[in-house]
Amino acid sequence: FDKPYFMTYFNTCGFSAWLSGALCLRRWRIQLCKPLPSTADTVNSKCGAWTYAAVAASVCPAWMLANYLFNLSLDRTSVASNSVLSTTSNVWTMLFSACFLNQRIDPIKIIAVVAVVVGAIVVANADTEQTDGGNNTFGGDTMALTSACTYGAYSVILKLRVPDGEEGLSMPLVFGFVGIFVLLGGWPVLLFLHAMGWETFEWPQTKVMGCLLVNALVGTNLSDVLWARALQLTTPLLATLGLSLTIPFGMASDAVIHGKSFSKSYVS
Repeated sequence: FDKPYFMTYFNTCGFSAWLSGALCLRRWRIQLCKPLPSTADTVNSKCGAWTYAAVAASVCPAWMLANYLFNLSLDRTSVASNSVLSTTSNVWTMLFSACFLNQRIDPIKIIAVVAVVVGAIVVANADTEQTDGGNNTFGGDTMALTSACTYGAYSVILKLRVPDGEEGLSMPLVFGFVGIFVLLGGWPVLLFLHAMGWETFEWPQTKVMGCLLVNALVGTNLSDVLWARALQLTTPLLATLGLSLTIPFGMASDAVIHGKSFSKSYVS
């Protein structure tokens, strides 16, 4: 289903399901109806819902842009280039954290970032040896690099807007408002892309819709909320570096489920 914006829009709209949790959890209802004690923003002190809406509005554009450009770049660059350029989000996150969060760049952080990028290069080269490499264009590489940079900015913006610790904002509610904003404000872009002939609107078939739902609820919805919670409790760089664990976990699942074997360079 080659519809980059539709997939981004559909997956992000799934975040709005988190707001239904307020019907079941009294703690969430209280946070939405009363001012949050952990926020000192007098403008949004009328009720918690205004605070959540303000946070969601600040991170929503960067979130949508990063994910849309990543999905768009998949068909316009090789798997190797996309994998390597996507890992540069660690570099951008480290730089943005130093500039806007006043976090010190020490040798350990530099080594960790370099190790992740080098590992991605090795894995990408191993994949290229087993496939035809796909298309490789300057436009696709630019999209992947811009997506990584925007994702780094999104990580830092989210950390700036969300307080630390257990008394901070509830991440599911933050992303619930992100989903509502995209649901209400993102559909005109679908019509625009269709009218311009850049992405023809097409409703997915039943089988494809089932796969999209599973991916939206688990691959995007649950995983990104858990990642955001990790960012809330740690730092943007540490949380972004943690995403690299998807490589060994994906390798293990391929070996167990599909019986796939890997070269020594890939495993190392």
